[in-house]
Amino acid sequence: VQTVRVLTERNRQLQKTNDELKAAQEQLREKERMERELEVAAEIQLSILPDVLPVNSTVFEGTDASGNRQVNAHLPWSNGSIYWDCGNDGGGYDRIDKAASPEEYEGQWTHWAFTKNAATGMMKIYRNGNLWHSGSGKTKAMRIERMNIAGNIDKQLSYFGRLSQFCIWNAELDSAAIRNWALSTSAFACRGSASSRRSTSGFS
Repeated sequence: VQTVRVLTERNRQLQKTNDELKAAQEQLREKERMERELEVAAEIQLSILPDVLPVNSTVFEGTDASGNRQVNAHLPWSNGSIYWDCGNDGGGYDRIDKAASPEEYEGQWTHWAFTKNAATGMMKIYRNGNLWHSGSGKTKAMRIERMNIAGNIDKQLSYFGRLSQFCIWNAELDSAAIRNWALSTSAFACRGSASSRRSTSGFS
């Protein structure tokens, strides 16, 4: 009788293990199916969207109460360069810019971070968690009263792409924080999502 009970319990455990294995296999198949659907969607999107970049574009712009530009990023401009403007004393704004290749701003999800420290005078642009460009002597303070995302304030310029996790911080993030944010947060959970010939970006 004891032997029968032991065998019955073992059979029950084996059946439970088998059921759990089947459920795990089904979850894996579902995950693979969804990943394939995303790949197909990306291929379709890439085939139907026009290759518009580089073109005059603005991904965000903020102004003060007097309408002076306080923050702005062209990603990119029609010359293929990326511009980061920040801080304005009423007589003009601080700017850094750098020529970029099309592979750097289109066709895939890319994490961008733009920082400024008016005390140190440093302005920086990070791409995928790595310092991409910087400039010094940029000490003009910033005060943002109005803000527009995916275009400029007067809506004459647009952003030709997709955005995810747009964040604004009230202090400069250091390189380690930006790298961690770019690589470990939900901003990059979209890395495998559909992208296009247009720019696709996550921001900090």
